[in-house]
Amino acid sequence: MARWKDRAYKLRRWFLVTSIVLCIAAIITMLLPILTSFDNPPIVILEPIFSIVYLTDMLIAKQSGSILFHFEYIGYLSYFLLIWSLFFFSMWHYLRPRKDWVKKMTSNPKPMKRAILIASFFSAMLSIGIIFLLIELTNLLESEIDLTQLIYYSIFFGSFIFFWGIWAFVFYKYHTKGDQYSQLSKMTRGLFAGSATEAVVSISVFANNPHNQECYCYRGSYLSLIISMTVILWCFGPGLVFLYMREKRRQALLLPPQYCPNCEYSLFNIASDTCPECGEKINKKGPFHNGPL
Repeated sequence: MARWKDRAYKLRRWFLVTSIVLCIAAIITMLLPILTSFDNPPIVILEPIFSIVYLTDMLIAKQSGSILFHFEYIGYLSYFLLIWSLFFFSMWHYLRPRKDWVKKMTSNPKPMKRAILIASFFSAMLSIGIIFLLIELTNLLESEIDLTQLIYYSIFFGSFIFFWGIWAFVFYKYHTKGDQYSQLSKMTRGLFAGSATEAVVSISVFANNPHNQECYCYRGSYLSLIISMTVILWCFGPGLVFLYMREKRRQALLLPPQYCPNCEYSLFNIASDTCPECGEKINKKGPFHNGPL
């Protein structure tokens, strides 16, 4: 495996290692309250951005002493670590690293079910954000009918499963055209563009639409903003991998090969047009790279 391909593989593996470390840390912090008289665990926070907000509030509210000695705060810390563990795991699951990953990415298009599952999940979250944004614009939350249970349970989970299936079908049909590298890159760019657009709209609605809610967290624009910012943050993980691969491809198109394509022997400071290790013919005149990558 060429050095840059090995680095791209290790970058994806780093997502998995980070996820495992955070998960172990979350389990350790969860065990501490269980061994004490901690009877009221906090509500599970479902969004990574939410977990950052709550953890920041805890650190600001605590004026003295260490947070590790206050088990009511450790509960939030454990959920914070668990959510971010799942966050990094979804990045790894989306890319599904293998030793021959770079080579297979340029092969005939075969739908990557894991990638489609993750991409459709975040697309469904964005769709739910749009629904709650429309609910705020129609002032449905301020009506005389108590729709709290209906909105946060029936509409949220029912609509989420519905949109998850719709987006999975769309990505499955869309993924059958072009090589896998191009399709994954396009899906990532599409998620980033959609979440950025939703974030801009949510900020505008949140700033300009009057409301009578006791807390800003009850507003649909706030939930839509949190979801869109979460997807934007998630896109940076796979985006870094694809950006690295694209720049290395451009470098390969401009420079002579640094490694033998047959045995991966280093060709640094070797002027011969044959590999000294295996005798493979080396192209020194160009084009220096064949294929999409």
